[in-house]
Amino acid sequence: MEEPSDRDSDDRCICGRQQQRWRRLPSPGPEVTRGGLSKRTTSEGLREAFSKFGQIVYARVVTDRISGFSKGFGFVRYATLEEAAEGIKGMDGKFLDGWVIFAEYARPRLPLSGPTQPQTPPPQTSEPSSGF
Repeated sequence: MEEPSDRDSDDRCICGRQQQRWRRLPSPGPEVTRGGLSKRTTSEGLREAFSKFGQIVYARVVTDRISGFSKGFGFVRYATLEEAAEGIKGMDGKFLDGWVIFAEYARPRLPLSGPTQPQTPPPQTSEPSSGF
C-alpha cells in the first residue's frame, strides 16, 4: 500500500461506524470526523455542538440521498489544528441528540484497487441434488 505524501488541505477527522474504511496518517489535520450520530442530527446541529471549541470552517453531516437522514457520521473542519484537538477532546464520548458520539482526526479514503474483476459463479457439480 502506498504511503501518504505531504498532508494537504483535505485533512479530516472522522467519527462513526465508518472508521474501518479509513487509515491513520502520520500527522493530523484540522478536520474532525464525528461518528455515532443520530439520524436526526443536522449539519447545523453539528456546527453548534462543536463551535464552543473553536472557529468552525464548515460542518457537514453525511446524509442518505433518499430519506435525507444522517448516515451516522459527519465532518467538522476547524480553523486550526489546536482547535480540532480541543474539539476531539471535548466531544469524544459525549452525547449529541441522545446518542454517544465518537470523534477523531479524519483520514483519507483508501484508493480503489483498480478495475474489479467480474464475479464468476462457483462451478456446478455433477452430483444429483437431494430433492429439497
